[in-house]
Amino acid sequence: MNSDEMNLSHDVVTTADRPRLWPAAIILLVQFISLGVTVTPSIGNGPRFGFMMLGPATCVLLFAVWLLLASRLRWRDRFAIFVLAILCGLLMGELVDSTIRISLWIYGVPLAMLLVTAGLWLGRDWTATPRTWMVIATVFLGWSVFSLARMEGIDGSYWPEYRWRWNPTERAYTAAETSS
Repeated sequence: MNSDEMNLSHDVVTTADRPRLWPAAIILLVQFISLGVTVTPSIGNGPRFGFMMLGPATCVLLFAVWLLLASRLRWRDRFAIFVLAILCGLLMGELVDSTIRISLWIYGVPLAMLLVTAGLWLGRDWTATPRTWMVIATVFLGWSVFSLARMEGIDGSYWPEYRWRWNPTERAYTAAETSS
């Protein structure tokens, strides 16, 4: 076998090289059902808050177990995706407006899990290294969306009220009205 044939055979993705994505899809389904329950008007505030906080906690734990133990990725890719997704989230926690940090947990963690799964699915026929870098870039872009907004509060139905980060705050509107 010459070197060209060896390089070609290295670039072929077999079924065994493809990530196992069905457990991630089930975890995401559970996560989005949990998010859906948080906006259901017929439940009390205690269970609603529990779903808002424990839903992401439970699902990210299950997702980490899947990614690290059952995804069929190379070990270095498993750890790279796991560590860099966490680092992206921590970095965004420092860069975002302080009012939006709770949204990083409630919405950012599920978004990151969705983007990892979508990136692995889109790159399922790619070789390992480009697929891993694409997943990491996708997760970083997903986390970075949160740096564009700030949260004005949560209404009575538990829907967050977001504004662009560069728009004036309600306090600035009030100060402008009282000074004129």
